[in-house]
Amino acid sequence: MYRAADRNAELEKRVHGIQQELHRLKKSSSQFVASLRRQLDDLLAELTQRKEKEKRLQARNAELTRKKEALSRKTSRFDNRLSAGVAKLSAQSLKDDGIISTEIRACVRDIVSFGAPLESVDKIIHAVAKGLNIQISDHVSTRSAGRIVLEGGVAAQLQIVDAIKNADHFTGSGDGTSHKNLNYESQFIFVKEKLLALGLTQDISEEQMAGWMRLIEEMYAAYNASPLGRAYPEDFRTFFIKITGMTTDHAADQKKLWTLFLEMKKRMDREVRGERALLCLGSPELLDVIYSIINEKIQAAGGMAAWDALPAEERARRNSTLHAEVCQRFGQAEFNKLSQQERDEIDFFAGGGCFMHKDLNAHRGGVERMMAAWLKHGFQQPILLMNKDNAAAANSGSAVAKERAEKVSSRGGVKLCELMGILLNNKDDKKGQQDSHGVYFCAHEHIGYSIWFPGTSQTRYQCFSEASAEIIVNLPVYREFMQFIHDRKMSLAYTNLEKNIWDAINDVRTIVELVVLLWYGQNFSDPIKRVVRSRTSTGGVRNLWDMGPTLRGVIVHLERVIADPDIIMGPDLSYQTASMDSQQWERPEAMYAAHALLPTLPRNELRAVFVEFLEGALETWQRFGEDTLGRVMTEEQRRKAEMPTTNDANEGWLSSNARVAQCRAPNATLEFINSKSQYKHNGTANFIAERLNTPAAQAISSDGRQKKRKVAQAEHDSRTVAEHREKKTKSDLKKAAEIAEINECVPIFDISQFTDPAKLKEILVPKLDLQLKWHRLRELEMDKKTEIPPLSKLKKPQKGELIVAAVGCWMARVDSGEVPLMGRQLT
Repeated sequence: MYRAADRNAELEKRVHGIQQELHRLKKSSSQFVASLRRQLDDLLAELTQRKEKEKRLQARNAELTRKKEALSRKTSRFDNRLSAGVAKLSAQSLKDDGIISTEIRACVRDIVSFGAPLESVDKIIHAVAKGLNIQISDHVSTRSAGRIVLEGGVAAQLQIVDAIKNADHFTGSGDGTSHKNLNYESQFIFVKEKLLALGLTQDISEEQMAGWMRLIEEMYAAYNASPLGRAYPEDFRTFFIKITGMTTDHAADQKKLWTLFLEMKKRMDREVRGERALLCLGSPELLDVIYSIINEKIQAAGGMAAWDALPAEERARRNSTLHAEVCQRFGQAEFNKLSQQERDEIDFFAGGGCFMHKDLNAHRGGVERMMAAWLKHGFQQPILLMNKDNAAAANSGSAVAKERAEKVSSRGGVKLCELMGILLNNKDDKKGQQDSHGVYFCAHEHIGYSIWFPGTSQTRYQCFSEASAEIIVNLPVYREFMQFIHDRKMSLAYTNLEKNIWDAINDVRTIVELVVLLWYGQNFSDPIKRVVRSRTSTGGVRNLWDMGPTLRGVIVHLERVIADPDIIMGPDLSYQTASMDSQQWERPEAMYAAHALLPTLPRNELRAVFVEFLEGALETWQRFGEDTLGRVMTEEQRRKAEMPTTNDANEGWLSSNARVAQCRAPNATLEFINSKSQYKHNGTANFIAERLNTPAAQAISSDGRQKKRKVAQAEHDSRTVAEHREKKTKSDLKKAAEIAEINECVPIFDISQFTDPAKLKEILVPKLDLQLKWHRLRELEMDKKTEIPPLSKLKKPQKGELIVAAVGCWMARVDSGEVPLMGRQLT
């Protein structure tokens, strides 16, 4: 029983446990089902999202597939399109509708301004295009290129007039030269700190003002014919009214040009002022003035009858100035109403001189004093350097020929520099030793590079100082080189030129002059050049009228070195005290080489010659201060008369265009040379781009200026020849009549007629002159020379003494039987 009860209890307990477990499992399964349900819901939601994402991806994939197919189709066409584009770029045209495009026209002008000949312009364009893989289907002909360049010249003229129009004042400059027996003039203006080239003119007369007038009238005519001037034309007289100064060199003809410009400025101002005054006059007043002027012309001709007797052309010529004279009269009256200060400002016109020309003149003055110093101080002169003919004459045995040859020959440092320039850097490329000189120096153990000897053959600024420095620095090498030239020849002999150079570079007194030239160049000329050619703090050109301190510095330093030459000659040499601007020398080695030579040179002679050179230079600089920079000017006048410190622009323009350009292109017209050079120098390309829209060369390229100029030159030459022939004929007739009169003269051999004051007083001066002419003619007939000087400046007693001497000489010939008493008659 007990066991059964225990068994039942145990079973019940197990049943109860099972029930609890079933309950727990039931509860756990519900949670599990719920968890599974939640997981299922999450999976369903995620599945839904994935399906939606899959749909979006499918849509995106479809879009990308579509784009891929479109790109594939586009890529498949790319090669064809690229080929078509390359073909399009590679086949450019220079023309738009048959007319050369604006861009190509500018390109042509640039190419020519860089120095390319017209014939090569088209080839250059095509060669560059080929290098860029561009095919050009058409061409620019040589004629078209020439006309395009002329367009640039016309534009340069318009640019100049436009610059003057927009300025209150400006200054001008000019210079002249001759080339192949023709006169050329260069002109520039300085306006708003810009130097504009007016170009070259070929003047058929010696009057430079005529060339200026033609050039100015041509510029204003071109401007008024252009779109810029048709609406608002400009009066060429404005040029002279606005100009306030002129830069020239110091030659007499340039000073005359300055005077002519001042007169023209006054004349044009009075004309314009008078025209304005005439507009305010009534008809009666104007008629009264015209009647008064015409009456003055009639009276000047000698009255009405004389006026009527004048040819119609002459009367028309005299009347042609009527308008100008009326304007001048009224303009002067209006001008006189102004205050003195206003009149001075209107007529203000400053004449400036080139600072570097003055240094050139100072150098020349110093050389003249240096060459005279040897005899002045009783020193032995440098060796004489005769040319071939004079050397032959001196060696002929004739004392007279030797004396004359020595008198006309030169010597010294300047002559040596000139001869070495002829030998080592001749302006004629077919002459000289310049190539051998360069090779020798390049191969020399102490040099090692090619040296170009300064161009004394062309005579440039400071060329003799530079040549002196070059010789002194390399003096031993130049001596070796001259020996090399001698020994390289089969004849082992110098030419006369080479012998002169060899003798001079071994002559201590010639070396003394070279040292003096070197010292002046390094311590004065080069510092002056550095200051004069420097720029202002704003990068502009320095104003000549601001150079007063520089001039005073030159004078003060010259006086300082004259008082104490040891500043340069002494042992304590330093650029800080020796150089005018206390800056390092241009060639320090030259100064040190000269210093090393001092022990071998006669010091007293060197000192005296050096001081004489500086004193000669000082005199020139002092004159420059008096006649140019010594002028008293207000600050406003200095601003109005602003001009460059040098005339280098005109010097360079004449050299590069009147000589070099015409040698390179002998058939080029003056208009073409001017157009090419002005376009480049004036920066006309920017002016064309900003102000001009249409080409404007038709007028200038079709009016035949070059032919007209040649015809005018030929006519001028013909007139000159005719005048000279007429003058020669008159001179020959006059001379023949004079000789006939002399031969008819009865000579007086009684010298008491001329030694007795009472008798001499009774003889008229023309009779005395005739006696002297008779003896002069006989002397020329017998000896081909005469001792009788010109008679115009002789007084009566002097003429009597000359006749007595001439009679004595003649009677000596008569006594020797050389001539009869009365002499031979000229046939």
